[in-house]
Amino acid sequence: MQRKVFSKAAKMTIKQVSRLDVYLSTKAGTVAELTSLVFGELTLSGYSLGEDDILNVILAECRFYAGWAMFESQNHSVIELDENLVIDQGEWAILEPVIKANLDLKQAQRMESIRSLGAQEFGLSVGEAKQMYKEERDAMPRLAFIEEPYSLDLD
Repeated sequence: MQRKVFSKAAKMTIKQVSRLDVYLSTKAGTVAELTSLVFGELTLSGYSLGEDDILNVILAECRFYAGWAMFESQNHSVIELDENLVIDQGEWAILEPVIKANLDLKQAQRMESIRSLGAQEFGLSVGEAKQMYKEERDAMPRLAFIEEPYSLDLD
């Protein structure tokens, strides 16, 4: 399977942020590794989505996530939102349901389109998949936006 080459315009650079370490981080993997993992899971479930489809969805949801929270990798350096981005386990716990709901929607759209060719449709309907994706995506900002506790000294 050939990997899609992304142009420089598709990348987004996010500056390094410094903060105190509040908890130990554990790595879920790079975007490329997680793409392969999800691809393997979906292939066994009969999905027709390719690795490029999955990679594009993961990167799109990472861009949305970046609007609500910083990536753990930003503590250490400037990061690029590309297939080499390392995703923390806590970040993946928030991203994975949204990514899978988005992939369910893409699969449902494919299944609906092949129905016109006479194929048997299976899985979620587009309406069901859209609703699930909307619910998961709407929950992401609430789950991702966490402000660390701080104290104020009032004189």
